[in-house]
Amino acid sequence: MTTVPEYAEVFIKYFSEELSTPSLKKFHLANPEYIAAKSKSFTNVARTWRARFKKAAEDHGVKEYSIEEPDWNHILERIMERILKEKYDNQAPEIKARATTVSSSSTPSSNGNSLLTESQKQAFEEKYRSMDPKRMWEVEEGVFVEKKMYEYGLTVPYEHAVHSFILNISDPCWSKVFNPSQLTKIHNDYVKELPPVQQEMKTFHKNFKNMTDVEQLWNIAEEHRFHPIAKFDLDWSRRSILDILSSYRWGSVQRAAVSGGERDLIMLIWRAVDMCSQNLKVDSLRSDQQSAAGSARCNEGRVGADGSIKGKAQACKPDMILKKDQLEYGASEHGYADEAGVGAKEIEEKFLKLPKTLKDMALRLASAVNNDEEKIRLIRVVGMVNTHLRMNAMILDMPDGYVCRIRPLQEKRIAATLEEPFSKTYIPFLEQVIRIKGVVKETLDVVFGVNGESDGEDDDDGTGYVPSTPTIKTLIIPSAMNTPVGATSKKRKTSVS
Repeated sequence: MTTVPEYAEVFIKYFSEELSTPSLKKFHLANPEYIAAKSKSFTNVARTWRARFKKAAEDHGVKEYSIEEPDWNHILERIMERILKEKYDNQAPEIKARATTVSSSSTPSSNGNSLLTESQKQAFEEKYRSMDPKRMWEVEEGVFVEKKMYEYGLTVPYEHAVHSFILNISDPCWSKVFNPSQLTKIHNDYVKELPPVQQEMKTFHKNFKNMTDVEQLWNIAEEHRFHPIAKFDLDWSRRSILDILSSYRWGSVQRAAVSGGERDLIMLIWRAVDMCSQNLKVDSLRSDQQSAAGSARCNEGRVGADGSIKGKAQACKPDMILKKDQLEYGASEHGYADEAGVGAKEIEEKFLKLPKTLKDMALRLASAVNNDEEKIRLIRVVGMVNTHLRMNAMILDMPDGYVCRIRPLQEKRIAATLEEPFSKTYIPFLEQVIRIKGVVKETLDVVFGVNGESDGEDDDDGTGYVPSTPTIKTLIIPSAMNTPVGATSKKRKTSVS
């Protein structure tokens, strides 16, 4: 007697109940967890379930069915989550207990942030009072963004980006503070578009459209050659593609996604970001060092009113810093555990820690251009939160008044295998990275001049001294809020963020 596989019975039940043209996509919608739950590994998931669907259709006498398929990336993520959970559940009880203890001890409050201290509340008040009401961002007649942020900040007991006058437009809290019309203006006013991907690169990338075979993809990349200096970006794209294809060929990405760690994914995937800006002589530093801009902010009150010098506070250390000539143009934070965007670490880094770091960098760049308001409005700093196989990038600008605005870019996902077309996963990631590089290049031009050197414009009246009356229209934007020592995570418990 032949045993009918369990999946065949589930398919037969689906065929019996499906009123329209059946498809694997509709089957997945009707049974959203089934494919992921019944797949033992990442290997050939799409191919396996296509064959099973086709065989079940033939056995059940279904002659017409659609070739529509489910989102394999989503299914692979669910498989990954299941495998990681099983791996954790199989750990010894003492290991899990230790992990729980570390997690709870590093979380100072129910939402992962710290309750505001009296000194922080006072600093928030002082920073707001230092702003000139006539220079605030008036989003509608009589409605000033800074004032609304200040009023909202007074109601928030835990540290939030609002206390640093950072407005992340993806934060749902702002729908309670501003009406839809005001939010639209905040979102769209004074927006500088991202630099486009050059046409030659788009043409090169089109060669990989809808392909999943690693050898075919490799051969296409190998056929194209670009001058490493004159065509640096194209050469970088080609090298990155060959690099990741080699990892796909041997299953390295999949293994790192299931049983690797944060550094493994950096070496396999995210280092493409590091290599992208070499021709700008912008270095990607991953040496566990403080942000210089963050250190300047954490120590801005180091000299006391009585002339005493306080001990130097340690700033937080981003996982990566984009740096050139002692100035910083961006940063990234990395995490391995993927909790579908709702993990405490990812939320804190996306909505508080990284935005504060980016503001620090933006204000140091503003200082480098003598706080010239015209140039401040052109400065943009880039940030990336890389969680497992996802990248959430953001741009910080200073569009009007004293507000620092965070605009998120579309999330990019790297596939663990080549089940999905390469052109829909890795290629969009590369194109976003090249656009982020374009933002860095434009900010470099603001700071150093289009030719890579200072444009010679400074606030100098000819005497060599700082003039009593500035010769340019300047703007001093208050710094971000300091977090007390000991209120940050255990990893950086001696830092001020």
